Amino acid sequence: MEGTRKILTADDIFEVKDTRFLEIDVPEWGGSIRVAALSAGEMIDFVESNEGPSKKTAGIRLVIASLVDEQGNRIGKPEMIDKFRKKDTRVMNKIVDQLMELNDMNLSQAALKKLLGLEKNDLSGAATGVSPTA
Repeated sequence: MEGTRKILTADDIFEVKDTRFLEIDVPEWGGSIRVAALSAGEMIDFVESNEGPSKKTAGIRLVIASLVDEQGNRIGKPEMIDKFRKKDTRVMNKIVDQLMELNDMNLSQAALKKLLGLEKNDLSGAATGVSPTA
């Protein structure tokens, strides 16, 4: 029958590998990085962890949570935060922008500023006292 679609079972849904990957060219670091979109659970954990002081490292934590190797295995670790804090803000912002698009984080400028703890209206500039990646 034409036009008949299969109704998926729970097993059908859970068997599908639907993680989206992206390679981001980072010439400033001498190559590229591979990242993966966050799963629904990872996104919930990320959003819920952005309260209080941890809000200041939201961009870095998003990068770390998204890093994968060539096989798609997560390679980011929380202890990497201090090392990523030392990376150039412009480079990190470029990566965070692409990760937000990959994860369909279509936030308004106001919502994004709140999430990342920014104090200025211009997201491309440095915020007073807080960087989106610091």
